[in-house]
Amino acid sequence: MPHKLTGTLDRFEEKLAVIKTLDGGEIFWPIKNLPDEVKAGDSLTLTLETDREQTSGKAELAKSMLNEILNTNDEPSEQRD
Repeated sequence: MPHKLTGTLDRFEEKLAVIKTLDGGEIFWPIKNLPDEVKAGDSLTLTLETDREQTSGKAELAKSMLNEILNTNDEPSEQRD
């Protein structure tokens, strides 16, 4: 279930927009990722969702890489007298 966060576009700082949330926090957001018509004072809603499919894929990739690393030395080592 998505989580919605509401705030107001407070100001622009260089390449970032500062969004003030209702709880007094600030979110720094790239201006290039804002809607074209947005301006200071506009109310915004951010929607946050978890992408379980992508997260799972990353975990599987990491596991595969670790297995590959750990199994590269499968050859028995020679014992020295």
